[in-house]
Amino acid sequence: MGQRRGGGRNSIARDVAKLLSDLDEAQREAANRIASITGSGRSYAEHDLNMRDGPLPYGFDDSEYLGQNGGRMDRDLPWYQDTFNFTRDTLIGIPEAGWEFVKDLGVFMAFQGADKRGVAWKGLYRLSENVLVFAGAH
Repeated sequence: MGQRRGGGRNSIARDVAKLLSDLDEAQREAANRIASITGSGRSYAEHDLNMRDGPLPYGFDDSEYLGQNGGRMDRDLPWYQDTFNFTRDTLIGIPEAGWEFVKDLGVFMAFQGADKRGVAWKGLYRLSENVLVFAGAH
């Protein structure tokens, strides 16, 4: 049964990696078309570690995304380990988010200088976005 669930997860991970790769390809094509229309001379290609000159690197292929999204799953964790991991991550994440809020609020009130207010706005926006997602208001 664990193999089936792991296989299902692997199938989903492959599909997500393929979608991300396809999105990158569509964005590269659009950017290249815009560059040709505007005459900017820029061109974009799939990211490659050997790229030095020429096209600007943008996006990755399926295998890169699959590796970034946890890679291949050989077995499914038991429900109690999943529950423990979720609980642990939540108990760690909520205080971290709260502390980030307090720090950003201090920056927003210019305790650390007025030039850092933009960072504070961004942090407060991210926190409110996460709270809305967590609360289920999409």
